[in-house]
Amino acid sequence: MTKSLTVLQVIPRMRAGGAELGCLQIATALVKNGHRALVASEGGPLADQVVAAGAEHLVLPLSTKNPIALAQNASKLANIIRRENVSIIHARSRAPAWSALLAAKRTGIAFVTTYHSEYSEKGRIKNFYNSVMARSDTVIAVSDYMAHLIRTRYHTPESRIAVIHRAFDSEVFDPSKMTPDRLAAVRELLNADGTKPVLMLAGRITPRKAQHHLVSALGLLKKRGAPDLVCVLAGEIEKPAFKAELEAQAERLGVAHQLRFPGHVRDVAAAYAISDIALNISEQEGLPRVAIEGQAMGVPLIVSDTGPGREVALTEPDVPAHEATGLRVPYAKPEAVADAVAKMLSWSPNERKAMGARGSAQVRRRFTLEQLKSKTLAVYERVVDKRTASKPRNAEQAIGSKPRLPISCFIIALNEADRIEATIASVRDWVDEIIVIDSGSTDGTQAVAEATGAKVIFNAWPGFGQQKRFGEEQCRNDWLLNLDADEVVTPALRASIEAIFEKGPPARSVYGMAVKIVYPGRTKPRLIANDHYCLRLYDRRRARFANSTLFDSVDPQNEKIGHLAGTIYHHSIRSLQDLARKCDERATYNALNSKPKSPIELSIRTITEFPAHFLKYYITRGHFTGGWTGLGFAGITAYYRWQRILRMRGNTNSGGHVF
Repeated sequence: MTKSLTVLQVIPRMRAGGAELGCLQIATALVKNGHRALVASEGGPLADQVVAAGAEHLVLPLSTKNPIALAQNASKLANIIRRENVSIIHARSRAPAWSALLAAKRTGIAFVTTYHSEYSEKGRIKNFYNSVMARSDTVIAVSDYMAHLIRTRYHTPESRIAVIHRAFDSEVFDPSKMTPDRLAAVRELLNADGTKPVLMLAGRITPRKAQHHLVSALGLLKKRGAPDLVCVLAGEIEKPAFKAELEAQAERLGVAHQLRFPGHVRDVAAAYAISDIALNISEQEGLPRVAIEGQAMGVPLIVSDTGPGREVALTEPDVPAHEATGLRVPYAKPEAVADAVAKMLSWSPNERKAMGARGSAQVRRRFTLEQLKSKTLAVYERVVDKRTASKPRNAEQAIGSKPRLPISCFIIALNEADRIEATIASVRDWVDEIIVIDSGSTDGTQAVAEATGAKVIFNAWPGFGQQKRFGEEQCRNDWLLNLDADEVVTPALRASIEAIFEKGPPARSVYGMAVKIVYPGRTKPRLIANDHYCLRLYDRRRARFANSTLFDSVDPQNEKIGHLAGTIYHHSIRSLQDLARKCDERATYNALNSKPKSPIELSIRTITEFPAHFLKYYITRGHFTGGWTGLGFAGITAYYRWQRILRMRGNTNSGGHVF
């Protein structure tokens, strides 16, 4: 971030739960990044950790739903905002969100919400009460499933939704850090001596977490003659009456001796480390962090099919059995839970360990704490920038110099330190904002981009279209210009773009332009360059990049397309050797991710692919005017198109594996 912020998060209580842990994680990230973090709640076990992280905890009665108390809390929050010079108020639950909304309106600051859970819709009054979570400047959805729910329920535009998955702390949930003393301590706590398989269901003791269905499953397993298990129901006892019901249910089924109610387990990582199976069979979840944490510790997972179950675990039939990280069961079906437990326990320890290793690898790739923190801080910066966008940036603008166009330019990058400076320089004087989405550069790309005037946001690589869509969501303007990190906007194209904005919003919502390749060592394209025509300037309210892993093209969605004069110069390769490397990587990537093709089609294309694409590049696209470089470009590109087909054939013949 370019300036220090003061962020006030509001939440009913700081108890042990997903929303509360997320609040603590973001407070910690704010402090570490030089900002000020305030948390207002009624207190709880995590409040001390907020203070220990360097943030400030303010005690307010924020769990109340009384309308008079909500109004009083709004006044208290408004006073805090003015007194502490708060930049953003971030609500993580509905009751405090109403107070936060009123306080934000009174003080004119940015308002952010996080939609943590699938709130039930039972009548107009309940629906209205829930709707506060979608009334913010930006709604953070904790999963793709929740983002879809927000769009469907409240018709919230995508430009106001940011998907930021919950995350786990890889420093805490690290199997390599388990010591004999830690494991012995948790075995003693849970009365699990290692002679019986351990099932772990973490979460508050409440009907929403479906502990009663697991108890029923234990009863079914007992009827089938299964050996005794240790079933750990770890979590704060939210409803003591429900705990009593569980104990009575277990007594009736003859499995009471198998249950453990340790309450909140401080060393939950060690508890997972001694577990054989982790379960998350809840009714309603935004994104079950406990399911992520269990997999992080290498424990195979049984997950319910409600909500985002498919996002946290890879299960059949979505993936082949050898790629699965768990088993998916229908919600509220104890028989299915019993079957899944029996199936996992029938496997050898090595088979369970292999599934657990796959789960650990996938959550360490997709649900990192760094992504959660960087994306949330990017949301904060964006909403503050939107609030101040109408103010003059400097005295020159204030006295009437030519304003920048209301365009956000976003660029995806990976190891482009030698080329991205020219890309940014070609637009920085006339667009309103430049965003670079970096997927993990190791050559200093981030520093070059920031020094050249861009804002850099990290996002692990999800696929071509998905990365572009993520970039779209980070921008503060609705009009977007997309460039690759090796592309340069020519003066003629800049003039054409300025012309369509001269009298206000452009006549069309989507514009296309020529993109021409520039060979290494040259400053302009070859004599006849007919490379690409791309849609790169558009209003994201009318068009967006397609959600494709393989391709990154704007879907105009039936909008009429306008044409821009001028060109994007594409410095796509550093050398012919670099071209071969890029084509080789892309051939493998496409072969692995393309839709399956029939053996007949692949056989035919094995013969036709190289000559057809050589003619396409050399003749149709005009590389014949590029001398030896043009010949090499056409030959290398066509060769690796042919290689892609060969690798797809190998993929098909090997039953899904490329060797």
